[in-house]
Amino acid sequence: MRIAALVKILLIALVCATGVPLAQADPLPSKPFFDKPFLFGVHRGGAKWRPEGTLKTFQEAAQTWPGILLESDVRMTADGVVVMLHDATVDRTTNGTGAIADLMWDYVKTLDAGYNFSADGGETFPYRGKGYRIPKLGDVLRAQPESRFLIEFKDQHGIVDAAVRVMQEANAVDRVLVASFKSEFMTRAVTLEPRLATCFDSNSGAGLVLALRNDNWEALTPARDVFIFNYRRIERYRITPEDFPRLKAKGIPLIAYTLNEPDQIREAINHGVSGILTDRPDVMSEVLETLDLSSQTSER
Repeated sequence: MRIAALVKILLIALVCATGVPLAQADPLPSKPFFDKPFLFGVHRGGAKWRPEGTLKTFQEAAQTWPGILLESDVRMTADGVVVMLHDATVDRTTNGTGAIADLMWDYVKTLDAGYNFSADGGETFPYRGKGYRIPKLGDVLRAQPESRFLIEFKDQHGIVDAAVRVMQEANAVDRVLVASFKSEFMTRAVTLEPRLATCFDSNSGAGLVLALRNDNWEALTPARDVFIFNYRRIERYRITPEDFPRLKAKGIPLIAYTLNEPDQIREAINHGVSGILTDRPDVMSEVLETLDLSSQTSER
């Protein structure tokens, strides 16, 4: 099956699992981010597939699986450069050391972000010296003008203002979904840029679940656009897969993270999630191929 066809498979899988034709699918939020079908995504670019969070990794993922959703966290250097990095320090993923908030960009840009990546428990390090670097958010957005992104603001003073400004300067607002556990970060983001698609944060998510459990569900107007949750710890959210159709009928897509095992991926698809983040896009694409939907995909 052609790799490009994989971008449609998850949506088709959901249709087959629920029996609902595409024309009758639950409505998505009206923001431009949702103009295209919701697709599977790579967590930090595919953290167990390539060195995480680098421009080269995002480019390789987008080229291999066209249309894939690219997820990353953002932080700032000491001189205010917004970079794509999950950890508070550069120690785990690079050959450098120190907190990113204390480091200058001129130093950060020299670090080898492929230095510590190993797929065999440290036996080999095949991506050392291969040009994998911590990237600027703006450079990635401009290098991938057709890609959609899920960007999480990490807990750092000023990160929301700086990151949103970069998104605006890169003309990427319409293709970015933003997330944060901090309610004030999400409020600030939509205040600065109302066109941004948003994920439920800790506070708005709690309100959503409370409404789901009480009698005021039908009257609820969703505060955010997407409900993103750790599928392996679903009980912590006080929701069950039986709640998924009610959430989707309210126009709230569901993103499950971070699923790397074939059985977990299949189960989540069968339960009707709207999207999956994975560290192993290679594994997920193989799972989707086993769903035997290639004939339906080719007809669309």
